[in-house]
Amino acid sequence: MNISLSDYLSAKYPLDERSLNRFVREQMLASLVGRSAIRCLDAGTGTGAMLKRLLESVIAPRLCLTGLDVQPNLLNSAMLTIAQLLQDQAYAVSWTDNCLKADCNGKIVELNLISLALSDFQPKPGSFDLITAHGFMDIVPLQPTMQRFHDWLVPGGLFYATINYDGGTTLFPTYQDDDFEGRLLASYDASMERRRVDGLETGGSHSGRRLHRDLTATGFDILAYGSSDWNITPVRGAYRDQDGLCLQALL
Repeated sequence: MNISLSDYLSAKYPLDERSLNRFVREQMLASLVGRSAIRCLDAGTGTGAMLKRLLESVIAPRLCLTGLDVQPNLLNSAMLTIAQLLQDQAYAVSWTDNCLKADCNGKIVELNLISLALSDFQPKPGSFDLITAHGFMDIVPLQPTMQRFHDWLVPGGLFYATINYDGGTTLFPTYQDDDFEGRLLASYDASMERRRVDGLETGGSHSGRRLHRDLTATGFDILAYGSSDWNITPVRGAYRDQDGLCLQALL
């Protein structure tokens, strides 16, 4: 079965939702309470999963969202998803190209989608109150990326990074050839370690612990930190949500 990246990203949304660390998420949302306007950059937007989460959970009179991704076809899907979500919530929605505006009884949402590489994106310092990155930090060079994010945030701004792979994969049931299974998983991790962007190492197969290191080195105060483990396991003999499709895509 040929599963497109767009279909895979959409299929794993329920899996990600089940997996996200609740404590870290609650701390992020609590830190935003009481703000009249929130300007957010979502790095590696894809089909808009994190934008959708923010719209469903962040409460503010004005929410200004910027979605950044190198693949314009994914951003097109994100625009349609967000427009439909807002319409379902009784917003009056209008959009042209990659810009959307929505109003619901004075509550304003603005969305701007930008198809650029992270290294080519050059907002002014202090442009954002919140930067989010979902399943993204393993594919970018961590230290320069954290420095960019630090500069783009206002003093006291927040960085919320989710689903950061950290080298742990367990397969069930245990395969009879332990040596083969070990080499298979090691090859998977090694493929992430070989990745280079502009000649620089990325977060790779241990992006979780490396992210913690580079956050502190860049001057971030860590408010909350915790694991978000994927569990693609059947319940009473059946996969949940679209986990089966996710598993096929991974294989």
